Amino acid sequence: PDLNPKDGDYESLPGKWLYAGFLRTHFGHFLVESLGRLWGIDQIKNLDGIIFNSFGLEKNQDEKIIQKKVAAALKMPHIQQIMNSLAPNLRIKIVTKPIVVDVLNIPSQASGYVTANNMIVGNSVFCDFIKKSLSGLYSNIEAEKKIYISRSGLSYGNSKFIQENIIERVLRNNGYEVIYPEKLSVIDQLKTYRAARKVIVATGSAIHLLAFAAHPAMEICVINREYNSPASFLSQLAVFNAGAVYPISCVNGVLVPDEISSLSRQWKKQNSIFSINLKALFDGLFSLGFISSVDYSFSEEINTVLDVIKSVEHYYAGSKFSLHDSFENFDGNGFKVTSPRYFHSLPLIDYLKS
Repeated sequence: PDLNPKDGDYESLPGKWLYAGFLRTHFGHFLVESLGRLWGIDQIKNLDGIIFNSFGLEKNQDEKIIQKKVAAALKMPHIQQIMNSLAPNLRIKIVTKPIVVDVLNIPSQASGYVTANNMIVGNSVFCDFIKKSLSGLYSNIEAEKKIYISRSGLSYGNSKFIQENIIERVLRNNGYEVIYPEKLSVIDQLKTYRAARKVIVATGSAIHLLAFAAHPAMEICVINREYNSPASFLSQLAVFNAGAVYPISCVNGVLVPDEISSLSRQWKKQNSIFSINLKALFDGLFSLGFISSVDYSFSEEINTVLDVIKSVEHYYAGSKFSLHDSFENFDGNGFKVTSPRYFHSLPLIDYLKS
């Protein structure tokens, strides 16, 4: 960039501002990456507002379209609600072109999507800022509930479990309230999570928000959507003072979209549907004290794998899926799977118990 721009080539912004980094609009990435500098709000007096860099909003677009996207980003409910809670009464500006600021404060990044030094977890300054800023939401809330945070209502592109309705029913029979986070505001999610003493949740973006509501009396069971749970999820919950965190690994198959083999591993994972060993899951929950009983009669309701694949392909409008043991080795050519298996007649319950 031109370090000495001519007059008229840049916007002048008077006042004292805090630089917050990139504004990611994706729910989970916003929580992990875009909030990591906001702890500076507590340290800097007389701030006028917060500046974000845009993240891809300006690519190959004219100025009118860029500004329309900027306005839409700031109106996204999760961004509005979180920013109103963490930075009330401060202006927010997304920068898409050169700008000169009178006074710009740049706090260090205290949370971010960098696994090498475990930045996803967040340091103590960041955690303290989040807990202090959200504490007003939690007044008069007693932690009595047992909740399961379901993925069954999420749209395609948000990897889910095969026949999650069975998990939901077994947990309801054990006194759990099933939460569909996409139906709740971010604030209502936080209040609901804060009111829980036992939480069952799969790895994913929901954990980042759950961490913001964690408390010492909360016990959390994390169902891994891959064969091993990323340690950062567990560490993040612990750093935010969850009482106890238990991972359960019971994935034993994945329905992978066939037609997009050349795309990235992350894309394939997001659009795959996971098979889990239901017996292992429920036995694990029982041994950890999260449930008191399991009625295994649900095994009679589980379809054959062929039926499941047909159902999934119909639901997702013609996309073709195949069942594989796992997806592990990835290179630049796309998604490689190990030992593809089609169980056209084997009842799925037998496969899940295997």
